[in-house]
Amino acid sequence: MEAAMIKPKNLFYKLGIYSYFVGHHYLLYGISLIQQDSTYLFSITTRLYPAIAAHFGKGKAAVESGIRNSIERFWLFGNRKLFYQMIGYERKEQPSNREFFAILVDFLNKENG
Repeated sequence: MEAAMIKPKNLFYKLGIYSYFVGHHYLLYGISLIQQDSTYLFSITTRLYPAIAAHFGKGKAAVESGIRNSIERFWLFGNRKLFYQMIGYERKEQPSNREFFAILVDFLNKENG
């Protein structure tokens, strides 16, 4: 699984989502889960967050908050130009946690064939 996480780590770095952000690790693990089973995107609060929380020994609320915080920091200080290139348009609003996961997974799947 570690080899599959190299590409998302590189993408996170380019976007400005650094490993010292608590949510960085939650996002990486969440992406790996979604890549294995895309139905996690349909039940993010009832399946994805609890799975991430169990893996890291944290609460579901802490996972959601950490992910939201990382996305917010990216949105305020990160490389939005790259993000806009990834999605193909400029957007005015910060993506929700679910949207962010979906965008990243779609991009990584497209890039990795």
